Amino acid sequence: MSCATRLFLFTFVLFGTSCDKGSDSSGEESDTDTDTDTDTDTDTDTDTDVDKEVCGDAELDPGEECDDGAESKTCDADCTKAECGDTTVNATAGEACDDGGESKTCNIDCTVSSCGDGVTNVTAGEDCDDVGESKTCNIDCTVAVCGDGIVNVTAGEICEPTGSGDVWDSCAGCEYFGSGLDGTWGKKWDTLASNGYNYAFQSFHYTGQPALYDFYSSYRYDIAKDSWAYMKGSNPVAYELWNDGAVDATTIWVPANGYMNKFDIASDTWTSLSGSIPDSGYPAYSAAVFDGEGYIWYHGPKGLVRYDPLTDKADPEILHDYFDVYETRMAYDPIGNRIAFGGYQSDALMIYDIAKGTFTTSATSPGGSIHDNSCGDNAGGMYVGSDIDETMVYRYDFATDTFTALPAMPSGHDNNSTCVVSQDGYLYEATGSPTSALYRMSLGTYAK
Repeated sequence: MSCATRLFLFTFVLFGTSCDKGSDSSGEESDTDTDTDTDTDTDTDTDTDVDKEVCGDAELDPGEECDDGAESKTCDADCTKAECGDTTVNATAGEACDDGGESKTCNIDCTVSSCGDGVTNVTAGEDCDDVGESKTCNIDCTVAVCGDGIVNVTAGEICEPTGSGDVWDSCAGCEYFGSGLDGTWGKKWDTLASNGYNYAFQSFHYTGQPALYDFYSSYRYDIAKDSWAYMKGSNPVAYELWNDGAVDATTIWVPANGYMNKFDIASDTWTSLSGSIPDSGYPAYSAAVFDGEGYIWYHGPKGLVRYDPLTDKADPEILHDYFDVYETRMAYDPIGNRIAFGGYQSDALMIYDIAKGTFTTSATSPGGSIHDNSCGDNAGGMYVGSDIDETMVYRYDFATDTFTALPAMPSGHDNNSTCVVSQDGYLYEATGSPTSALYRMSLGTYAK
């Protein structure tokens, strides 16, 4: 074959019909040879046997700390080792939450924060957590301290003080009420010095006060010296009977003749306040006591009166339809927050529940009519004289509504005399005709 022929064949093979657009307008056979070799045997084998690194496939791959196929006690669902504080909640490992440490809602041990769960969570405001009340921790997870406003029975508290710091606070020590007297007494009466008739002791005596005051005679009894001395100040209620005034640390308050009269213990001076108060004008109703919140209670001409010594204002009388309360005696029960009172013609006490605003009547006294020699112990009891046997005195227990007899006094009272309980642990009973005397009975106290 000649060189020209070979060149032609080479050109034909190389270019084929590249100049033939396939329209064949000149009548030549349309060569639509689209022989585009579909043999796709390009050998593109995609090897599906290549291992992928997947957390949860139960195979430990690079970058994984663990892989148990799912969450386990030791491995989190993200293939990191399970650990409280890693911010991943692992329920299988016992985690209820995980905030990466202690938070207001999550404890450091990955339990949900709740007071009483036994875990102290400071971030949630807990000072302690003993799974309930303990001697050192309150039920609200605060540290137990007397005066914190929470009664912690396990710590020995039976009440909480008002925070006033005043002597009339019914629970200054959290361990016991009022004077701390437990309602027990000694076996005999001591006989003390007398100055004649005593008809108007103050309603209570606090530890640290040196004397008892009788406003009828205007004499004071020096407890340490067992002696009497005349009071210097001009007494607006002198020789008026039964002015058992309410007492605080510095002052004795006597509602009489339409005004509240203040006796200053340190200076022996009197002040009659300007504000008028409900009063019959006759001192027979003038017995008065403090309650545990600093109010003074006495009986007016028609009903019970609450007086605020800070404002010199009295509330309207609280009326009742019970017995006559002439020659009224008064006592306060801090345990039940109640006022008790009665008159010489009654053989029971009228009791007013301060919180409920209701009146009830006590059991009948075995001593008959309750007379003027009656006084409260600020510890849930009231001592009342007997009309049947004038040597007898009974203690009324507010909680049990019962009367219990004390040992007989050496001589009888005359139903006009007075008595007072001291926080030091004594009951003082005065007697009148026919024998004037002052007797003292020791009273029990709670162990501290």
